[in-house]
Amino acid sequence: MKQRIALAGSGLALACGLTLGTMGTAMASEPAECRGVFATVADVTVDQNGVGTIGLVDVKGGEHVDTLTLIADNGTMYHIPTLSPWQSWSDLSADLASSDGFDRTQPVVAGDRIAVSLDEPLRPGEEAVASRVMTVIPQRHAHRHMLGVVARVEGDTATIVDRNGEEVAMTLRTGLEVEPGKYVIMVANCEGNEVQLRAVEAHRVGDMIERLKGFMNQASNQGDLDRASGLLEQAHERHMNVLQGIQSKLQDRNREQLAASVGQAIENEQSCYQEAVQLRDRMQEQVRNSGSEGGGDTQSGKD
Repeated sequence: MKQRIALAGSGLALACGLTLGTMGTAMASEPAECRGVFATVADVTVDQNGVGTIGLVDVKGGEHVDTLTLIADNGTMYHIPTLSPWQSWSDLSADLASSDGFDRTQPVVAGDRIAVSLDEPLRPGEEAVASRVMTVIPQRHAHRHMLGVVARVEGDTATIVDRNGEEVAMTLRTGLEVEPGKYVIMVANCEGNEVQLRAVEAHRVGDMIERLKGFMNQASNQGDLDRASGLLEQAHERHMNVLQGIQSKLQDRNREQLAASVGQAIENEQSCYQEAVQLRDRMQEQVRNSGSEGGGDTQSGKD
């Protein structure tokens, strides 16, 4: 006998089906009793033959179900992305042992986020037997884009203050340089079991205004200039709202040194904006002069 899990929402049934591929048809046939759950692995006691239990926490997919003990048997099949799908515990373990780039020798380890298909819907007080388990290795080749202000740089480590006012440390790749007080978008990744993010790219948010300035330089008429000017104003307003929001959060927490770094970013943003405004004013004057000259020629032609 197996346990029964009530579907928390039809969207999750679809997500389970898409994630587990061929399991989608089975899940879709029972929209009210989804056999699929997502969860984080707390502990694993499975022997080399694939028999044992997998303790789960943060279970998503069942009403009033947060923790669950999953039963694994000889019929449970496993899949790890980039390896052959739906293998037995022992076969997938052998694949892992012979493959490069994996820091594990078994299909499921504590800390994994997994998607599970059950033999039957869950019933309270009865066993939950896994039919198929897909393992997502935590943080493997994960990319993250972080908007924030560079608070400090120490050696190859940069500390970024994100839009929630939280500090995030990142290891800078060789050759990547950032400066304190700059408003940036950091592109970072974290591979394997690394804890600290590794920054691979950094883009100054002010560069967006630089691009708008370039667009204004190419504007051929008042309509183009007005559109570029509107984009400039919108970008500046968004940037200031984010930066002032970060600064306010830090000041509320008495993090004055970090708030000062954000203040420097605000000054940089204002300076860049003023340069763009001056360019816009010069362009508008040129467009007006061009229009006046053109109008005079047209008028004299009529004469």
